[in-house]
Amino acid sequence: MMCRTLSQLIAFSLLLFAATTVLAVPLAAAENWMNTGSVIVVATDHGGPLRERAELVEKLRREGRRVEIRGRKCLSSCTMFLGAGDVCVSPRTIFGFHGPSNYGRALPAKQFEYWSRRMAGFYPPELRVIYMKKWRYLGTDYKRVTGLELIAIGYPPC
Repeated sequence: MMCRTLSQLIAFSLLLFAATTVLAVPLAAAENWMNTGSVIVVATDHGGPLRERAELVEKLRREGRRVEIRGRKCLSSCTMFLGAGDVCVSPRTIFGFHGPSNYGRALPAKQFEYWSRRMAGFYPPELRVIYMKKWRYLGTDYKRVTGLELIAIGYPPC
């Protein structure tokens, strides 16, 4: 009886932990991230809506949460995690930079300019300048940068 009760307690605890972990990050991103309390581990992430990502990254920065980018790919709005503050990158991760769009469709000029600047604000100066001059004009293609290259400009490895 004790063993069964203990097993049920463990199962319930795991279920409760899983539920609170998923609720702690936006549901669309739950499959790409692992939330371990004060640390967010980013697995392969192909990006998503800019507004949601900007709000999340700003929240993580305000809360002083650590972000570890460890997946094979960090594309599009995922690259905004580089501005979270306490960030490390895997040397093997491929980062893909391109300009803002509406699921591959061009934005009106004012929106394109606004979201380009908003995205660039999450990048360090070295990336921000080249992003604004070149990479934001890439449509659905990406400028690929390795984690090793980001480590070379100052990001700590993880």
